[in-house]
Amino acid sequence: MSTDVRKANSLVLLRRPPTRLSLAHGAMLTAGLATFVTVGSALRDRDATVDVLVAAAPSAVGTASETLAVETVAIDADTVLLDRLVRSGALPVGLALGRPLAAGDVLLRSDFVESGSPTMVRTASLAIEPAVIDGLGLVVGDRVDVLGVDDLGATRFVVSGVRVARLPRAVGADGLLSGPGSSFVTVEVTAEEAVALDAARRLGPIDLVRSTGAPEVAVG
Repeated sequence: MSTDVRKANSLVLLRRPPTRLSLAHGAMLTAGLATFVTVGSALRDRDATVDVLVAAAPSAVGTASETLAVETVAIDADTVLLDRLVRSGALPVGLALGRPLAAGDVLLRSDFVESGSPTMVRTASLAIEPAVIDGLGLVVGDRVDVLGVDDLGATRFVVSGVRVARLPRAVGADGLLSGPGSSFVTVEVTAEEAVALDAARRLGPIDLVRSTGAPEVAVG
């Protein structure tokens, strides 16, 4: 073997250990970076939540804000319409509930009004066929429009976008509503809407459709 070949082989042997050390160092650096990213993500996740208030128990319209039973829950800080929610430590003082609350309902700033305010929400019950309720797939909190007839028998929108506050509890083992020919759906209404519903029921049958926010139309 020539002198040049032996020198070349010696250089190759000398270069190999640093290569193995570089791979080991690379593995340690990668593991360290992964740990840093994981910890950093966890810290960001903890910082990306906001504490808001929910009702700890059912509360009726007119309940004083100071006596309201509430709990704190953490939600994402980028939640849509976060500015409408009541944050922890910011429960209004000297106001009253303008609508009924069920346990677990998120508190909205608009839920609180001056005591005795005419904008306080009332509830009204509507006799609706079980098949309609089941077909719409309604749950508490959904918004519905109520259809009725006018003095001439033409179909019209009686009220729009009212919130469902309560649904029938008669549910069979198959998950379908059961019981008599009609069931009652409770909705939240203003004083004017309550009067409109009562008048519509006197004129003829009423029906529900799921509210989409689309404009009302006159139906002949």
